[in-house]
Amino acid sequence: MKFKNKLLTALVTICMMMFILPMAVSAADAKDATGADQNTITCYVRAEQDDGTVLPYTKVTMNKNEVPSFSSYAIQSAPDDVEYITPMHILLQAMTDKGMTEELGTVNIASSGWITDMFGWGMDQLWCLNGIDAPVVSAKYEAKEGDHYTFYQAAGNWGAGFGYTAYGFFGEYGPGSDYTPYSAIETDDVTTEVGQDVELTYRYTSSMHTPQYGPCNNEDGAYTMIFVGKDGEDAVTDEDYREDIEVDKDGKFKVSFDKPGTYVVSGRYYNNDNTRGACNAYCKVTVKTPEAVTAVIEKIDAIGEVTLESEGAIKEARTAYDALTDTQKALVTNKDVLEKAENTWKELKDAKDKADAADAAAAKEVTEKIDAIGEVTLESEGAIKEARTAYDALTDTQKALVTNKDVLEKAENTWKELKDAKDKADAADAAAAKEVTEKIDAIGEVTLESEGAIKEARTAYDALTDTQKALVTNKDVLEKAENTWKELKDAKDKNDAIEAATPKTIDLSKTRFTYNGKTQKPKVTVKNAKGKVIPASNYTVKYSGKCKNVGAYKMTLTFKGDYKGTKTKTFVIEPKTTSIRSLKAGKKSFAVKWVKKTTQVSGYKVEYSTDKNFKKSVNSKVVLKNNSVSRTMKNLKAKKTYYVRVRTYKTVKYNGKSMHLHSKWSIVKKVTVK
Repeated sequence: MKFKNKLLTALVTICMMMFILPMAVSAADAKDATGADQNTITCYVRAEQDDGTVLPYTKVTMNKNEVPSFSSYAIQSAPDDVEYITPMHILLQAMTDKGMTEELGTVNIASSGWITDMFGWGMDQLWCLNGIDAPVVSAKYEAKEGDHYTFYQAAGNWGAGFGYTAYGFFGEYGPGSDYTPYSAIETDDVTTEVGQDVELTYRYTSSMHTPQYGPCNNEDGAYTMIFVGKDGEDAVTDEDYREDIEVDKDGKFKVSFDKPGTYVVSGRYYNNDNTRGACNAYCKVTVKTPEAVTAVIEKIDAIGEVTLESEGAIKEARTAYDALTDTQKALVTNKDVLEKAENTWKELKDAKDKADAADAAAAKEVTEKIDAIGEVTLESEGAIKEARTAYDALTDTQKALVTNKDVLEKAENTWKELKDAKDKADAADAAAAKEVTEKIDAIGEVTLESEGAIKEARTAYDALTDTQKALVTNKDVLEKAENTWKELKDAKDKNDAIEAATPKTIDLSKTRFTYNGKTQKPKVTVKNAKGKVIPASNYTVKYSGKCKNVGAYKMTLTFKGDYKGTKTKTFVIEPKTTSIRSLKAGKKSFAVKWVKKTTQVSGYKVEYSTDKNFKKSVNSKVVLKNNSVSRTMKNLKAKKTYYVRVRTYKTVKYNGKSMHLHSKWSIVKKVTVK
C-alpha cells in the first residue's frame, strides 16, 4: 500500500520520530578516554534482504565535521541534507567503500528521507532500521560512536511502528512497543572454542507476512531453520541448512564446531503455513583452538631432534595428548611428529640395548670357543684358528669382555710346537683328508639346492690319493647325499609335468552384461597350476543358451589332449536400467515417475531412504508390471528429505528356479515431503 497524500505522510513521520531515541544499539557520546580522534565517528552497518545478506557487517569511519551531502553519493535521488552523520550516511558510505555501484544506483530517497526504492523493490519492499520501519528516521537520526545499524527488507510490513495494531512488528511483544536494538540473533559476534556449545537466541519473534498468527514462538506448527556457513564465508546458502539444530519455543538453540575458523550462523523463521516470517538472523562466530590443544602442540614441538635423552619430553607430550578428549585430539596438527619421535626414541633405545647384548653375546661366544680348545693336539688347529678369528673380529669394547685371552695365546704356541715336530708329508695327507671331510659335513640336510655342495665334495674326494681317501671317515655320508638329491630331483621333475597339465584358473573378461539385443559372451582365459596360459585348442566351450536375452548363463569347458576334466563358469545379462522422470513432494508423501522399459523387463523396484547412502532406514516397493511407470509413497515423516532410486528387473529361471535379475540403479534424486 502507498501513501497518496501529504497529510498521511506527515502523520507517519511524526509517529516514527517518536522512536528515534531507542534507535542506537551502542550510544556513546562521552569523550574517548584513550585520547582517540574526537573529530571522527565509527559505526557498523549491514543490510539483509528477505532471502539473504546484501551487505555483511562493515566498519565505517567518517569525519563528523565534514558531513557529505546525500546527493554526493551515486544514488537516484537524495533527501534533504543535515549537518550531522546519520545511519543513511553510514549505509551509503559502506556501499561506496565496497564499490557497490549498481546497488547504489537503485536507491531512491524522497526529500523527507522516506525510502521509496532500494535494491529495486520499490514501495512494496520498504526497509526497516534496527527492527523499526523507519525509512524517514534513517536519514534524520544522528549517529553515535559505536552504533550498530541493521537495515532489513520489510516485505509487506510498512505499517509497523505507527500504532497500526493490525500489522506486524519486528520487536518481541507486538506493534509499536519494546523495540529491540539487537541483531535477529541476540549477538552478532561470538568467540568460542572447538567442541564447546554456543547458546544463541533468535530474538525477532513477530510475523512480517502473516501477522494474524501472532508472535513467532515456534509453536502451533511455526518453526525456525538454522544455517551454519563454511569457514571464512560472509553469508550462508541453502546448502548450509543444519537439520540437527533444534530451536525451542523461546527461540533458543545451541551450535558447536569441530574445527577452528570464522563461521556465519543464520536463522530463518517460517509460519505454520510455511510462509516466511521475520528477516534472516545473522551472527559471526569465531572458533579458536582450545588452550589444552595448543599446550600439547607446543610440548610436541619442544621435543626437537630425538636422542636417547629425549625420553622425558616425549613422555610428557604423550601424557598431555592422552588427557585430551577425542574432539581435542583431532585438532592436534602435529600428532605425527609425536608418534615419529616415540618410534625414533624406541629405535634408538632398542639399538642401544641390542648393541649391549650383542657385545656381551659376542664376547661370551669367543670365550666359549677358547675354552672349547681343551688339551692342545695337532687336531686342535681348527678350534684354535676359529677362536683366534672370532676374537680378532671383535670390537675393542667386546675384546675387553673376553677373560681368557691368555689361554688362546698359550694354545696357539703349543700347537705350533706340535706342528713343527710332525712330518710334513703326514701333515699334508691329514690336511687334505680333513678338508674333504669338512666339505662332506658341510652338505648338511639335503635339498634340491644342495647340488653345488654335493658336487664340490665329490670332486674334492675324487682328487685325493688312495692314502688320503682312507683318511676320509664320512664317505658314506657323501654317497647317501648323492642318492637323496637324485630322488628329490626325480620327484620334482614328475610334479612339474603334472602341474603343467592341470587347469588351475579360469578367468572371464566380464561376468555381467547389459541387454542390447545382441549375443554377448565373455572372453575366456585358462591357466595351468604353474600360471601359464593354456591354448584354446586344448578345450571346448559350451553355453547353456544363446546368450542374447536377459538371464543367467552357464558355460562348460571340456578339456582334451594333455588336459583332463571339465570346468564351469557363470555370467549374467542384466536388463537395461531406467531413470527417474519426476519426483514430486506431497503431504507426508511423494510421487515418483520413471521412464518405461518393456523390452526384456518384468517390472521395477523403487527404493527410498532418509539416508543418502541407503545404508539404513531403506524402504522398497516392487512394481510387478513393466508398463507401470509411477508410484506414490505414503505415510512418510513430514519435513523429511528422502532419497529415491529405481531399477528394472526380469524374472528368469536358472537351475530350475525362478530368480530376479536386476539392472543397475538409476541416479539418486531427493525430495523433501510436506
